[in-house]
Amino acid sequence: MTRAFILLLDSLGVGAAPDAASFGDAGANTLGHIAQWMLAHSQPLALPHLEQLGLGAAAALAYGAWPAGMARREGFSAAYGAARERSTGKDTQSGHWEIAGVPVDFEWGYFSLRSPSFPKDLTENLQARTGISGCLGNCHASGTEIIQRLGDEHVRTGKVIVYTSADSVFQIAAHEDHFGLDRLYSVCETAFELVKPYNIGRVIARPFVGSHGHYQRTANRRDFAVAPPSPTLLDHVRDVGHRRDVAGYAQALQAFDRRLPEFQSRLRSGDLAVITADHGCDPTWQGSDHTREHIPMLFFGPEVKAMPLGVSSSFSDIGQTLAHHLALKPLSHGHNVL
Repeated sequence: MTRAFILLLDSLGVGAAPDAASFGDAGANTLGHIAQWMLAHSQPLALPHLEQLGLGAAAALAYGAWPAGMARREGFSAAYGAARERSTGKDTQSGHWEIAGVPVDFEWGYFSLRSPSFPKDLTENLQARTGISGCLGNCHASGTEIIQRLGDEHVRTGKVIVYTSADSVFQIAAHEDHFGLDRLYSVCETAFELVKPYNIGRVIARPFVGSHGHYQRTANRRDFAVAPPSPTLLDHVRDVGHRRDVAGYAQALQAFDRRLPEFQSRLRSGDLAVITADHGCDPTWQGSDHTREHIPMLFFGPEVKAMPLGVSSSFSDIGQTLAHHLALKPLSHGHNVL
């Protein structure tokens, strides 16, 4: 059986895109700046397996320089390249859709950076439709931080924690035991209907457990998302990027690199895998937003010929390459690069 895999390193940009200045991101470089920061702190970024696949060379194709501390080398084990985003935004959903062959040529709706972030009508209608006792937060926030800050009040009052981010998203956090997981999903289903007039891409249920000072999110997250308009294929590094935690981001990348050989050892003849990203999130950049960057494309598998792929003009080339590999009908956008 022919198989294809996407290993998406959320937010691992490899250098500012040509239109980055229009997003306020000229000079952003997630991988490059992490490598530079680590070298300056006498602990070079150690990604030997990703380097062997061609990550450093892919970054050099994107912005003309090898990441600090990564040796110029040859003899890679993957077909390596980079890609530019065609979609109008730099959000998660646009990146995912475009990778799968559906560039987003319209503007998603986003919530205000100011607090309260959500329109009063939205939160009042959510309360009236679901019977929740109220909403806490109502701001842009890190999901791990806000449950520590508001978890006690949520447990005491039963009010849900609502927050947003740089994405087109409405997130609702609630305690699995005190509020109930099924009840949280039901509230999110209602919220998904209510955010449609605002052109919001996703509502995310963010359940958590624990007690004072020790709240933690669980694996029972559920996304309620707008479906792409045509057929498609188809988060730790992102979180540390948003928190602008350079050392934490580097540690997450190195942890992935250490586990990568386990995945490679399980590939079978005929398999094709790609390591890529969906946008940038330079942890050295101002603010906490995503950054408009190239993404890496590292295609590998038992029969993949190592070669440079250049820089694609759309993330959709990833999806089209996988569609070709799986002998699927060609996608609406993208080209096979292998």
